[in-house]
Amino acid sequence: MSGSRTWIEHVKSLLILLLTVSAVFLAWKTGLFQRMLPEPLPILPPEPTPGTSTYIAAAKPLSAAVTSAAGMVHGIGCDDEKMEALLQSFRPVLGEAMGSASEPVRIAEEEWRLALEGPGLFLDYGEPVSLNVLARWFGTSAAFAPEERTNRLLFSLTEDEAVKLYYLDEQGAACCCDTLALGSALFAEINAYLPNGAEFAMEVKSLSSCDPYALIQRELPELHAIYAVDAGENAALQKAAEVCGVNLSAGSSFQEQDGTVYLGDMGRLRLESDGCLRYIASQRGEWGETPEEADQIELSRTILSQLCEACGGIGELEYTGTERGEESTQYRFSYRVLGMRVKLNYGTAGWAVFRNGRLEEFGFRPRTYLTSSTVERIPPLQAAAAAGNLRPGSAPELVLSDPGGSTIIEPVWSLRERSA
Repeated sequence: MSGSRTWIEHVKSLLILLLTVSAVFLAWKTGLFQRMLPEPLPILPPEPTPGTSTYIAAAKPLSAAVTSAAGMVHGIGCDDEKMEALLQSFRPVLGEAMGSASEPVRIAEEEWRLALEGPGLFLDYGEPVSLNVLARWFGTSAAFAPEERTNRLLFSLTEDEAVKLYYLDEQGAACCCDTLALGSALFAEINAYLPNGAEFAMEVKSLSSCDPYALIQRELPELHAIYAVDAGENAALQKAAEVCGVNLSAGSSFQEQDGTVYLGDMGRLRLESDGCLRYIASQRGEWGETPEEADQIELSRTILSQLCEACGGIGELEYTGTERGEESTQYRFSYRVLGMRVKLNYGTAGWAVFRNGRLEEFGFRPRTYLTSSTVERIPPLQAAAAAGNLRPGSAPELVLSDPGGSTIIEPVWSLRERSA
């Protein structure tokens, strides 16, 4: 009897040891984002561990095209509501395709063009984004080519009902990957969209000098002039102070020639004379595990989106590029309003700097955007023809140019160079 009890006690001790080791392991695996910070920012929620499907897309495509088996196109642009609905409906099959994609193979540009003419979904992000970051936004990872960057990708349905992933790399070369995604799933989503007359520039004879892969819509959605103001500055300052754990009282601040500095335990929050907010962490150090780019962008988006929401209005921030230095990486963000990007004439809307995988600095220029009266613009076909004649290889893009202050800004056609 005594031996039996001794054996039971040994089993209990072993179970306790196993549970303890398991708990330590789970604690080590979680909290990745917090290791990016000198200390946890006060109001940030626990962030996802790489590989989960909780990443939120930090950017949306500027345009999208759903092509039917008959080669007819449904195009979307300058309409965030429709773009978001499209991304949500296609997301499962896109994630399955990117998560199962094979090693990419470079192909002739003619093969890319033929795929564009067949059934599939084309997405144009405007600025290059790494394939792994895009895959994270679709709830998976891109083991096949994680560091490759593209601004244009195509999920194509083949004649044998397979799904292939095509993309243009940063050098403009076309690449193709086989996937294990279900062709029937992609086919069902494609059939939900009726053609609306959109075409690729390569299909229009009069646009031979235009970027061939620019999506040309026959009609534009209702466009609005936008009222832009600096009214969100105080709200953004309050939110930034919450995020950074900074006290805004007079005793914790001091004046400089071109701004006010507020001190916190983890760093300094600076309100510059032009309204720009800049936070600089006071601690330095390296981490043994460097978070991947998708995690760094997600943390940047989490912080900057809170400051943007504090400004009110209809503007949102979206990721528009990465700049890599020898020791640091900066992620840039721009305002997006009603599906159009805003070009601030006096600087970047938002940014975050990481050094050795740790967040070192972020900045934000507060603006509030509100809809004003409706406006009309020349049709996209005419704008594309003008773009190609003015600058061969370019494409038209509707943008909002913001000079600052309180002003009314209207959508204007701008030339976008073919970057891939």
